[in-house]
Amino acid sequence: SFIIKKSAPVDPNNSIGEASIFYNEYLGKWVMVFHLWNSSIVYRTADVLWGEWTTAETILDKSDFPFPYGAERTYGGYSHEIMSKDRGKTIYIVVSTWNPYNCLMVGVEFN
Repeated sequence: SFIIKKSAPVDPNNSIGEASIFYNEYLGKWVMVFHLWNSSIVYRTADVLWGEWTTAETILDKSDFPFPYGAERTYGGYSHEIMSKDRGKTIYIVVSTWNPYNCLMVGVEFN
């Protein structure tokens, strides 16, 4: 499991991909998980689905994670409210690596 520990400024010119949006009962907020082109997997929260969304928090960065076989980058960050435990205190996301391709399930615990 990863513990969220740092903020990541998001460059509005940096493309994002494969966003998952779901309600988190533990936080009492909507959560959006997505990847940035620089291979970071981040999340934002909002009180209502249509925003205003918080600053992105980094879940993992390529340099923080022991990718097998020297993978070049991460993408994905797929999740859903049913992929959680303890009412959403811990969520699970599917992260993929590229070259070689691999999928990993990552647990994220909110404080």
